[in-house]
Amino acid sequence: MWTRSVQELRIRSPAAHRLLRLCSFFAAGPISMIMIYSDEMVRLLMPYDMGLREKLLLGRGLREVR
Repeated sequence: MWTRSVQELRIRSPAAHRLLRLCSFFAAGPISMIMIYSDEMVRLLMPYDMGLREKLLLGRGLREVR
């Protein structure tokens, strides 16, 4: 079931899928929202969704991951 959900996410929102993959390398503890909303994160996700040029739109990707 997990694999199918991840595949559907990749189709629906490639940037959210990439964000999930990037976050999977962190420990099980909380991930800093400062890092998530950083310029570097936006730069990493922009090739997957050019709409992320505006930082506020990053929230759309975060909602997809939850």
